Amino acid sequence: MKKHASLCFLFFCLSVASIDYFHGSIPESRPSGLATYTPPKNFSGPAFLKWASTQTIGADGNLQVGVTPGQYDVYTSGIMLNLGSISNTTFWLDGVELTFRVPLTDSAILSTNTENISIRGLTVHMNPPQSSQAQIYNITKVNSNTWNIDFRVCDGYPVGFFQKNQLKYVYDGQTLLPSPRFRSTFGLNFPVSNLTSDGVHLRVVAPASWLQENEIVVGDILGCPAAKGPVFSVITNSRNFSFIDYTITSAPNMGWWLQGGYGGHVLKRVRVMRNPTPPVPNSIPPVISLSSDAFHVVALQNGPIIVNCWVEAQRDDGVNLLSYYGRVWSYYPSDNTLLVNAPWFFAVGDVIRLYDDRLQPLGYATIAAMKVGVDKNTTFALSGGNNSLYSSAVYASDGNHVNTNFVISNNTFLGGRAHGILCKGHRGEISHNNFSLQALGDLFIMPAMNEGDYSSDISVKFNRFQDGGIMGGSGWVGGSIYVRGDTPDGYVPTAGAFSNITITDNIISGSGGSPALITSVKGLTFARNQFEGPFRSGGLPLLFLQNNEDATVVDNCVWGNISGIILSNDKSSGTRSDCAMTRTSTIQSTDMSVVPTTDKIGSAANLLIAIELTSLVMLSLL
Repeated sequence: MKKHASLCFLFFCLSVASIDYFHGSIPESRPSGLATYTPPKNFSGPAFLKWASTQTIGADGNLQVGVTPGQYDVYTSGIMLNLGSISNTTFWLDGVELTFRVPLTDSAILSTNTENISIRGLTVHMNPPQSSQAQIYNITKVNSNTWNIDFRVCDGYPVGFFQKNQLKYVYDGQTLLPSPRFRSTFGLNFPVSNLTSDGVHLRVVAPASWLQENEIVVGDILGCPAAKGPVFSVITNSRNFSFIDYTITSAPNMGWWLQGGYGGHVLKRVRVMRNPTPPVPNSIPPVISLSSDAFHVVALQNGPIIVNCWVEAQRDDGVNLLSYYGRVWSYYPSDNTLLVNAPWFFAVGDVIRLYDDRLQPLGYATIAAMKVGVDKNTTFALSGGNNSLYSSAVYASDGNHVNTNFVISNNTFLGGRAHGILCKGHRGEISHNNFSLQALGDLFIMPAMNEGDYSSDISVKFNRFQDGGIMGGSGWVGGSIYVRGDTPDGYVPTAGAFSNITITDNIISGSGGSPALITSVKGLTFARNQFEGPFRSGGLPLLFLQNNEDATVVDNCVWGNISGIILSNDKSSGTRSDCAMTRTSTIQSTDMSVVPTTDKIGSAANLLIAIELTSLVMLSLL
């Protein structure tokens, strides 16, 4: 009786907590009595900001202004909102829908050296879209090795993109998703030829391998992102910038570039999505949203916090957290100095990590003094290291600008060209996210030769990974959770490159490569994860481990047909297909084929958390 009473009380507490949590997920409305700007016809950012500068600042030192809800066209090709001299301001744009009618020549939103700015409720479209697409209408066999594929640029989309950018993506003509899953022809490089002088009808001469098993059929859509263009929103050296209840459906490059400074930026209930409405009547809705990353985060001291967002159909990563390496040119033992081609954010007092030419970590040192030369290279006077360390260094990273204390939670990543999350951050949490149909893989904690560095103190928990690696897996690509280096020769760093990585209570299904591949970690916990069929890893193990130390790998279960499947390359990993415990699905699947059209995404994700918390805690007490 006492246990039942405790359970009832616990359920009540969790219910109250979840209601309070839901409250935070509901889109907020502008306050009453707000100073409101009504555009005369089309929306002009400079005119709006000029008007805003005349409004009264509140007693709390903050300015809150809004725009009359409605649909407005934008004919500004340059910067729409230049926020360089503004701080402590909230722009209420709920119910405001802007359609850019001309291509961007500069970032639409630019913020430099600002504090405490919030943009709430804005919806942004671009028409014509900043990507193009065409539909296949004829496939003809030329000989046993060659086929002609003819396609027509869809009405309302730019003509000429296919000639400028050779990278194309194949989408199902009915679902507009990269389906059927795991076809090797999702991303292709090929030249095209014009069938008509206007460039609307095109042809590609294709090898027979593209047509195997009906991987490309009449009716499929070829998506073509912009070859290059400006990032839509650029936030540099700023503090506490937030985008809340914000939607963007097209851009010629990244959606956000968040770079340098304190950071602490918040993206909450942001939707990066394909416009469900075609650019002209009776055409086909877009298959691509952005032409690069959704959120590109560079060398922040803190953050970002990305919660309750929906990110789909972007050309590159959903989230890319990164810093930059500095190239070490010379070491001068007489005065313990290094000559480094250092990024702008290296500073006196910062702790730097040094690496050899294969990004094998060598050790740490502190910048005691620095001087920038006329050739833009920097001379560092170092302390805390030794001659052997300094003389072997080829690269350096700055540990004070590595996107520390980030949170990525309750988000959905659907149908992206690269990774859902590419993480080089530190002291962060990646939890309660849904990943599906990411072309190269779902979550990669991985540096590269030009983007660093090795992560530490990362918690990955209660995520759902579905069909990661739709382009198929071979070796290093195509998986769901990868923690590894990325050197050209495949070198695997020793344990300690990464440190304190915890991966628990995740569900992984249908990966194209090894679902989980983890190397070079000191202080690894991989526990209570579930691998679900179908398994597409071929000869690759479901769990691959190499060069890890102080590792706890326990209670990981495999469900489904494991005939011919290698559970793990490490026989002591505890990965089992005969788990005695009852299968617990602590994370529910999201219907990834449904494009969100309301602001209820966050509420649905939060409901899953409440269910998980209630179920897990109650089960633990039974």
